[in-house]
Parts: sequence; structure tokens; C-alpha cells
Amino acid sequence: VAVWNRGITPAEILDIYNAAAAPYYERVLNRSPVRYWRLGESAGPTAVDETGNQDGTYVGTPTFSVTGAIVGDTDTAITTALGNYVNVGTRPTAIGQLSTFSLEAWIKTTDVTNAIISDFTGSAGFHLGLDSLGDIDLYLSNTWITNNIYMKWATTLTVNDGEWHHVILTHDGTGTAAGITLFIDGVIADVAPTVTYDNLVAAVPAGIDMLIGRHGAGVAGYEFVGSIDEVAIYPDELTSTEVADLYASGT
Repeated sequence: VAVWNRGITPAEILDIYNAAAAPYYERVLNRSPVRYWRLGESAGPTAVDETGNQDGTYVGTPTFSVTGAIVGDTDTAITTALGNYVNVGTRPTAIGQLSTFSLEAWIKTTDVTNAIISDFTGSAGFHLGLDSLGDIDLYLSNTWITNNIYMKWATTLTVNDGEWHHVILTHDGTGTAAGITLFIDGVIADVAPTVTYDNLVAAVPAGIDMLIGRHGAGVAGYEFVGSIDEVAIYPDELTSTEVADLYASGT
């Protein structure tokens, strides 16, 4: 329900209707992501970036044409496991120390200790995944321990129960743990994060390629065993309303 303090034009009414009726992928594109891999290919090697900025490459033998996360959408997803992942090239500059950004993915797994998307070298870079307890964790690092953010969310909103879940991480550009928010299935994680390190004072280097479904440095045991769909990176901090809208349009 919306209340306006003026009359709105027929064109504005049509815009509002079209926005509400738009399918999921159009809602993503309407928010101007800098990367958007739907992962709906029926074969490799190319994972198309819908923004046209940076296609990825399938590595190994992921399972293609898996039923996707988005209800009512025939576009499919992939299932990854040991040695199977997507190399999506250099991390966009949108993900950095003093950059606003949002990262979005739909995941389906029963696994722990894995990488959803990562270019973490073991010392520097970005990593979003699940830890050994199945909690979502984040590394945003210039130099591990001495110049980085490491935090995790021991939320009751379980994401490794074998069902599709919508995960969005946002950053307000302050370079601090307080400026990072995790959303699960359209709502903010229901517990405050545990912050182990919060001393990021320098830029986050992009030293290696970013990988979907694998630790950036290829560390054994961090492979994502499960399905991944609809990975997007935005150059701004999505609002709670925008996140809720994306989740609702996918379910």
C-alpha cells in the first residue's frame, strides 16, 4: 500500500504496474548489477553474465539444468561438488574496502565448510561461505588478521537444510563490520554477527580470479557441495525493501 502526496500520472501508474509484474530476472537487471550470472546454461564452458561485463567459465563437470530456485521460472541452476565450480574472473571493483556493494545468491545445500563465492588467497580478498557449523561467514581482507574483517552469523535461519535459500550481503562503504548486513530469505539475519576481526584500513586487493562454488585459493574442503543459482553483484547497498522484493519475486 502506498500513499502519494500528489496525483500520479497514467505513465507513472503503468511504471508501477510493470515493476510489480516484472519477472525475477528483470527485477535484478532493473537494479543495475555490475555482474549477474543466472547459471542456467545446459552445458559449458561459458557462464553468461547478463550485464555483458564479464562472462564466467565452468570448470570441471558441474551438473547443469538442475531445477532452479525461482518459482515459475524455467531457467535452471547448477550443482557443484569437488573440482566443479565457475571461474568468473577478476572481482569487480564494486566489492572493496570503501565501496558500497551487495552480493546475492540462491543456494541449496546440506553441506558445511564451503565457499559460495570467493577470491580469498588465504591472506587477502573476499570470501562468502559457510563455516564448519553451517553458519555464513565473511572475509574482507587486505592482510589476514592484521588488516581485515572476519565475521559470522550463527543465525537460526538455517541455510543448509537442503532447501533453496536467498542470501544477500550488503556493505555501506564504511569498511567496518558494522556496515555489513546479511539477509536470509528476504529478512535481516535474526542474530547479531560474531565479529572476530574488524581492522580493515587498506584496500582489498584482487590478486586471483573469483570463483563461484570454490575457495579462491582452491583450499581443499571448501568446495560447495550443492546447487547455486542467480548470482548477482550490485554497486550499491540494497535496502531492506529491495531485498524483500527480490526474495518475494523469486518465491
